[in-house]
Amino acid sequence: MIRSLGLANVPSIVITTEPDDIKLRSRYAHGYYLVEGFAAEKAEKTCAQLVELARRLRPFVSGRMPLFYGTDAQLAFVHRFRDVLSEGYLFLLNSDELAHALWDKELFFDVARRAGVPVPRTARGDDLDELSRLRAPLLVKPRTKIDWKHLRNTLFLGGAKARVFGALEELLQDPHFTAARGSVLVQEHIPGTVRDLYSFHGFVDREGSLLSHYVGRKIRTYPERAGESSFIELVHDDRVAELGMRVAAALGVRGVFKIDVIRDERDGSFQVLEVNARYNLWNYLGAVHGVNLPLVAYEYLVHGAAPRRPSTYRPRYRWLHFYRDYKAYRERDGGPMGLATWAASIATSRNVYESFAWTDPQPFGAWAVDALRRKLL
Repeated sequence: MIRSLGLANVPSIVITTEPDDIKLRSRYAHGYYLVEGFAAEKAEKTCAQLVELARRLRPFVSGRMPLFYGTDAQLAFVHRFRDVLSEGYLFLLNSDELAHALWDKELFFDVARRAGVPVPRTARGDDLDELSRLRAPLLVKPRTKIDWKHLRNTLFLGGAKARVFGALEELLQDPHFTAARGSVLVQEHIPGTVRDLYSFHGFVDREGSLLSHYVGRKIRTYPERAGESSFIELVHDDRVAELGMRVAAALGVRGVFKIDVIRDERDGSFQVLEVNARYNLWNYLGAVHGVNLPLVAYEYLVHGAAPRRPSTYRPRYRWLHFYRDYKAYRERDGGPMGLATWAASIATSRNVYESFAWTDPQPFGAWAVDALRRKLL
């Protein structure tokens, strides 16, 4: 996000909980401000700190400052204190009702279905009657987007964001599922590979006009099933774009968003998995292609009704998290992707990276030094 704005010569003040945060080393970070944190027990203190920051900066800025948020916890924090924070900051949020539905995946399923959005059939983990109506295989995922990481090393077997079970009996016999039934959802699994995972990204103004957008596709994740992105790209796909526009309009989305969809390999149809209303790792990849959503948001929030920016781009770069992608290769080692195939997929691609940038090398340098120090100790 900092680099996306930096490409347009927009400086950032980094709000962080860590004084040694590598983001502070970025050439585009013109200052930083330490806060307590965004968890519920620290949120009141952080809100007061941000109010104080706005007061201290008021003599040096011509108006309210745009506020960007990159995690679900930060987004929930801004929603909770939106009235107080809006006195010193600029942001565009969804209604509280829609925001809660995007945060709670059970509510999202109901809202999406009423809006005519294609979504997989879903049931609560503790509703045996509804579970018995689902068609296997079954995908288990957290019910909410916050406070679920404890499931990674238990129910999800380490690293993943969900888990697939081949049959209902297998699911019900799993002790980790039994322990977590009240905090998870179960969906009919949509068959497909990682490359069947697409996303539609955009920014919608207060009146509901889509100011800019692009389509992304995953190449690899780690773990392979329900893992984090390690290698991604922008693509042109009219069907995904049309679906994304229709979903954003049907739900009444405002501000920045990402709609995750999956292509069903059985019939080529698309289903919506979830919608995120915050800034994310894809934004930098969009920015280097000229579709800079953080900049669109900045211009709209600061200067009012910003003109529509063209959403034309020629896919040239891919985004790579090198270490995570190496683990993705190791996970598949012995399968269709050998070392030469993996190395060639990276070497023949023009890449931008999660941490490293030739024009902004210090964050990566700080990370590398810290990693080496921890290894030696």
